[in-house]
Amino acid sequence: MRLSAIARLIGVAAFLCHLGMAGQTGSIIGQVVDPAGGILQFPIVRLHRQSDSRPPRQSYGEETGRFRLGKLQPGVYTIGIAVAGFRKKEVTGVAVTAGQLVDLGVLRLDAPRCSDPGVYCHEVKGNEDPIHAQGTIEVPVLCGVDIDEGQVLCTIELDGRGSVPPMRDSVTDFWMREGSSGQSYLKPRNGAALALTRSAERNKESCMTALYSKNEVRIDGLAAGSRVCVRTNGDRYAELILDAAVPPKAGSIKATFPTWWGTPDYPTLYIAH
Repeated sequence: MRLSAIARLIGVAAFLCHLGMAGQTGSIIGQVVDPAGGILQFPIVRLHRQSDSRPPRQSYGEETGRFRLGKLQPGVYTIGIAVAGFRKKEVTGVAVTAGQLVDLGVLRLDAPRCSDPGVYCHEVKGNEDPIHAQGTIEVPVLCGVDIDEGQVLCTIELDGRGSVPPMRDSVTDFWMREGSSGQSYLKPRNGAALALTRSAERNKESCMTALYSKNEVRIDGLAAGSRVCVRTNGDRYAELILDAAVPPKAGSIKATFPTWWGTPDYPTLYIAH
């Protein structure tokens, strides 16, 4: 009985010690947004205690842009926030005391500047359409196209009938397949959409206003110069211009294309690469 009582006392003492230590720490919370106030998902958060020579501690925020740094010893901290495509932000002099929750509120990350390291900018004036990529491509049956970058991707892992996408990837915007009677189709993928257009205008605006569908588009029988607009999975617009008429059982098509940036045009626009 005496040993049991001693064990209970030791357990209670350990629990009270744990509570005392927990009360000696604090926490920091905040939320990361873009310049327009939109949520920036999964920000990288770096924490450095200014009196500590050890490397910064790194954590990740949530899908909502919120983050929480807990179990912090009292002291003064520097918080670094980073999200790909935005300027890093640093908050210094964040004082944490025992049992305190420090709310940094909403932290806005700025868009990159042309003078930032690793950022290249080019200038677009007037109503020019900024081109992201352009060139000529040949698309065989059962191959996919990443029109954002002008790349054709093929694979030998097929079901033999052309009824499945050519690759299980996240970048291709459409692929070419052949029907049972020799028809040729372009089929959108990964959230992209296609539109046949009869507009005489060959520019970004005509593709922005086209009637898009996520269903496949039949292309056999189309004449040379026919156009297929693409709303890409990278939030851009592209135009596929057939070099030659598409016969039954074509096997492949050749086309020229421009892919435009997904940024609206302004009188003077600087685009960061």
